[in-house]
Amino acid sequence: MKSNFRQNICVTQLGTSRNWRLEKNLEFHYKDKWLIVKKGFITDGRSFGTAVDTYFRAYVIHDALYRSGLVPRKEADIAMDIALEVLGAGWWRRHSEYMALRMFGSATKDIDLITNAKKYVEVYELGLAELVSNGEKLIC
Repeated sequence: MKSNFRQNICVTQLGTSRNWRLEKNLEFHYKDKWLIVKKGFITDGRSFGTAVDTYFRAYVIHDALYRSGLVPRKEADIAMDIALEVLGAGWWRRHSEYMALRMFGSATKDIDLITNAKKYVEVYELGLAELVSNGEKLIC
């Protein structure tokens, strides 16, 4: 199955901060996983530069995976690279952002953002009928 998003993104800026709240679910398929970021998730999008742009969904995917801890950091970085490609980013942009994440990325220390992520993120393993959610593994 080809990597893809199921819909466009709908977000609301929270006051004057760099944080945004999802107003509807965001779903993304990549590799053998189906990611659902639920309505209400808080993100800062891209941690540097432009806040909301063509590639905002890719940054939300990265925040959701990275903060929730449901996948290793490297996989969150790879998922963002795949999402950027799906959204039409060129090779240079994808790989420069991927390398910046690998070299300079660090976990947030904001416990509220981590707790928020764990409540709003689910990762399904396709073909295995397996759901990883909120740190629990459920095999059907």
